[in-house]
Amino acid sequence: MCEFSDNTSGSSGKVYVSAGKMRGDFATVVNGEVAASHMYSDGKTMYIWMDGSEMGFKSSIEVTGTPIPEPTGSQTQTKMDIDEEVDYNCQPWTADDSMFKLPANIEFKDLSAMMALPTGAMMPVEDDKCSACNSLSGDAKAQCLTALGCP
Repeated sequence: MCEFSDNTSGSSGKVYVSAGKMRGDFATVVNGEVAASHMYSDGKTMYIWMDGSEMGFKSSIEVTGTPIPEPTGSQTQTKMDIDEEVDYNCQPWTADDSMFKLPANIEFKDLSAMMALPTGAMMPVEDDKCSACNSLSGDAKAQCLTALGCP
């Protein structure tokens, strides 16, 4: 189990690893408010969800060799400085299977399927992309719109 904190951004979190599974619980300051997010991976699928939302995302983990694109537009404001010092504290822990259970109250949308476009299909128009956040509310919706670069 590793804990980390970034005094500059105010972000912190804990990551648990056991038997090929990983769980992360994070706190990030967004517009002066603390947003709690969570991540779970069983080695084949990654799940992401936030407190206060009934929807999360899942995506197949696939090594493709394709580089991750650089952020553009408003996304560059939240780009992480990989050279910034972050405090880490890792220690052994006794694995607790309850840490690796998905919450029953979250509906996970398949991000892999949403991103896969049929051959010859056009990219979604701006309005369609931004409408993906409509099922969220409050801070979760604001974060979704910001992440997608929507107004």
